[in-house]
Amino acid sequence: MTRPAILDADLHAYVDGQLAGRELDDVRRYLAAEPAAAVRIGRWIDQRSALKAQLDRIAEEPLPLRLRLSRIATAPDERRSEQNHFLFALGALTGFAFGLAIAGAMLLTLK
Repeated sequence: MTRPAILDADLHAYVDGQLAGRELDDVRRYLAAEPAAAVRIGRWIDQRSALKAQLDRIAEEPLPLRLRLSRIATAPDERRSEQNHFLFALGALTGFAFGLAIAGAMLLTLK
């Protein structure tokens, strides 16, 4: 029986507690058979715990008003508006130049 390939994504999911059932068993067997990988995963778990301890209090803070989704969704996108004005002006200028070129070509053919 072939052992399933364990990818870094599987190991990250293991550290994050996102595996269950057969996948969890496969990763546990892999770590039991690969001591170097188990040490690496142990470091990842330590890092995750340290980050969680540092950031837990920040995660509980209320979201600043300027970052609330309801405000962001209803706020006008000024950059897009500026881009639209620029593209409209560029299109108008291009159309005008193209029209002049056609008019000039027609005048040259009449002579």
